[in-house]
Amino acid sequence: MLLFVCAANRDDTHFEDPETLDLPRRPNRHLSFGTGPHGCIGAALVRVQASTALRALLTRFPHLRVCADVPPTRNAALGFHGFTSLTVDARA
Repeated sequence: MLLFVCAANRDDTHFEDPETLDLPRRPNRHLSFGTGPHGCIGAALVRVQASTALRALLTRFPHLRVCADVPPTRNAALGFHGFTSLTVDARA
């Protein structure tokens, strides 16, 4: 058995356009923090930390946008999914 963490939350039968980062996606039945007896004990803390960090970032840089003319570089490491670079612009 081989566990691919990068495959979590990417099932196109459950998520419309799973390749797109859509923070307010609804419904969003993700598996990020597990469920039931296997649920993450720190999930509530992580949610508070993430919302605090994002609120501070967007307050400091209210016009923050991903640069459409610079393609992001995806992480090619086996077992992980994400970006190694994502160019942003904070100008109004």
